[in-house]
Amino acid sequence: MQNSIGPKILILSPSKTDESLGAMYISSALKKAGFRVKGALIKKDDIFKVFEEFSPDFVLYSVITGEHKECLSLNKKLKKRKKFISVFGGPHATYCPEVISQEGVDAVCIGEGEEAIVEFITRCACGNDITRVRNFWVKKGNRIYRNEPRPLVTSLDSIAFPDRELFSRSRRNKEYTLMASRGCPFDCTYCNNNAFKKIYTAKGGLVRYRSTGNIIQEIKELVKERDVKAINFHDDIFIMDAGKLREFSKRYKKEINIPFICSVRANFISEEIVTLLKEAGCKKAFMGVETANDEVRLNLLKRNITREQMRNAVNLFKKHGITIFTHNIVGLPHTTIRDDLATLQFNIGLKPDFASVTIFMPYPGTELGRLCVKERLVKNFDDIYDTYHYKSPLKVTHRAQISVLHKLFSLTVEYDSLLAQAKALVLNPGKRSFQELREVFIAYREYKYAKVLKPSLKVPEKVRNFLKSLVP
Repeated sequence: MQNSIGPKILILSPSKTDESLGAMYISSALKKAGFRVKGALIKKDDIFKVFEEFSPDFVLYSVITGEHKECLSLNKKLKKRKKFISVFGGPHATYCPEVISQEGVDAVCIGEGEEAIVEFITRCACGNDITRVRNFWVKKGNRIYRNEPRPLVTSLDSIAFPDRELFSRSRRNKEYTLMASRGCPFDCTYCNNNAFKKIYTAKGGLVRYRSTGNIIQEIKELVKERDVKAINFHDDIFIMDAGKLREFSKRYKKEINIPFICSVRANFISEEIVTLLKEAGCKKAFMGVETANDEVRLNLLKRNITREQMRNAVNLFKKHGITIFTHNIVGLPHTTIRDDLATLQFNIGLKPDFASVTIFMPYPGTELGRLCVKERLVKNFDDIYDTYHYKSPLKVTHRAQISVLHKLFSLTVEYDSLLAQAKALVLNPGKRSFQELREVFIAYREYKYAKVLKPSLKVPEKVRNFLKSLVP
């Protein structure tokens, strides 16, 4: 029960989805502390109307790099309407805390913020010193106070379930996102996990798990309140602990029995693991391929996974009837369009149910991000787009080819007879409208994601017409 007095907190998310878990966890922590909280999606809601009606004392932004520019611009506009304290959190604030120097930014929350944000706002409400809150950088006058992070929460069961009401009015589907664990032990150079480790050195174990009972309890509450058709586990690697997976498989099937989706890593896959996933009710799994080039994968990306392990994993998922989506990255630094075409060819050989693909983005807090800035492939992190499904931000000669291949990648894996035509379009960008390619890409991607739970769906007309136009 929230108190009727005290500060009001508006949480704004630029996410294109209505399942911004980080923001929802923050909201639960604040509501548990008795604060009044309201959420809004920048891309869907009338933010100025929400702001005027709610009249918040604090505005919190949950931001990833690329989306930060929109949030900074919005924050300046809101600051002209009413006095409030602005707090930037999320990946961009964690790995680019210097954003606090921007006009209108009052504080930055670094890392996991459930405990920190409650302390910060409580201190503000009581008129106490806010410059010494761990996890926070605070601007006061002309000075910026930079505080150390607090230890990570060791017991994830102690964290309140995410606030599903925060963005519920914008909900479009019946697939709900959960986290069964936090943290990843690996150091892939395109991921900010390595930087996260450095932030929390000697601050507690990075990889932490919720108990199966706690996970089951959250899902039961969710099912009681909502029409849930699928659960999407957003853990970096859902299958890291085989023992926990065995316990989960038994209880989930017996007590929940709702299709679920998860992410896996090829070198963890075995007959037993896939059998456990199947028995529990796993409907779809995501597995990273990233690139077919062994040198790039092992040395540039630091992913110690072989092509044979990936083939074996895909075959096991097919054998057990679990939909398998591969994940791939095009436009990596120090690679060519030929490398990306080889990754396309490798996926054609794998024959996944869907070959998901993103364009490389040099995010702050990543080894490759630093490399790209150092080598002037990007000027700074403001060059990054707010989505990795648009264009390559790198200053390379084959930039246009990367963007075209990205739009054709998934379709070509599915319809491999069109490989020659697709290659011709990639090597001669501009032959087809970029906007047309983008619309086809989006339509096909949405169709493949939805088809997992709705097998009767037909290929969109826009996609069918495009495929016909490629036939010689």
